[in-house]
Amino acid sequence: MLAKLIGWAITSEGKTHPHQCQVEKTAKANLELFILNNFEELSKVIKFHDLYKMVNKIKGIGPLAADDASIRVGACIGLVPDKVYLHQGAREGARNLLRDKMKNKRYLKVKDFPVELHSLTPAQLENFLCMYKDTFLQKSVS
Repeated sequence: MLAKLIGWAITSEGKTHPHQCQVEKTAKANLELFILNNFEELSKVIKFHDLYKMVNKIKGIGPLAADDASIRVGACIGLVPDKVYLHQGAREGARNLLRDKMKNKRYLKVKDFPVELHSLTPAQLENFLCMYKDTFLQKSVS
């Protein structure tokens, strides 16, 4: 059941999470099977980034779906992100906030952000970047 909930990104309301609405059904099925068939191996992973890399290799799963699925699996095995993964909204927010400081990066560390944001976890920073990506265009941040 857990593999299905994670693979298909089912919310507590029984619907697909909005981030994964565009993910192909075959990719969701691949993710579910991967989790089901590899949960023992996944539960032995020590670093979140290694978990992310494993999930990101699944056919049809892009960076956003890989990040979301890794966070869900990580929650089950006690792993949380130690980096801010940059995909879609988070990438746009980082580009708007940090300008050239984040060129060609797939992730950033908390220390790469202004000191005022250092109290946030990587997952919180990722959400912050997505939520406020357009706001950063309106203000000059140095």
